[in-house]
Amino acid sequence: MSNSQIITASSVDLKELKTKYVELITNGYSETVALKTLDFPKGLYIRLLVEDRDFIKDVEEARKIRADFWVSKIAETVDFDYSKDEVGSERLKFDKLQFLAKADNPDKYGNNNKKVDISIDLKQFKLLKPDEAVKALAADPFAIEAEYTEVRINNVNTDLDIKEEEELL
Repeated sequence: MSNSQIITASSVDLKELKTKYVELITNGYSETVALKTLDFPKGLYIRLLVEDRDFIKDVEEARKIRADFWVSKIAETVDFDYSKDEVGSERLKFDKLQFLAKADNPDKYGNNNKKVDISIDLKQFKLLKPDEAVKALAADPFAIEAEYTEVRINNVNTDLDIKEEEELL
């Protein structure tokens, strides 16, 4: 017997359940607490997250609103004076609320550190000898897009040094 056969709900009940769930998330409930509060079957919830595009959008929007809720909780503590004993625990609460806000809405509250893969295959580039590089630049100043750095050993540039560089690439 599959999960889809076990879980049954009328479309009216399901729509109401989804609406209440989104409302709870918007009001700062965690997903687990919201599911338990509504007696929302986890299997049905996961299936909806996979299949129901409107529900997915509603949940994403609710999480963004919940992120604002977390930030408002941080703002509520700004005017309080804390003793030395309270600072550690309040810092922990602040860090937790900040983490939750970043998790729920990384575009607004995240660090905006997006990793970009800039790896390139160096085999596609040809290492020119110095005299060839000068000729190429004379013919077309934009032919070489990188800076040219000479490799010198004991202030002598040798063909052997250039061959070793080519092998490394």
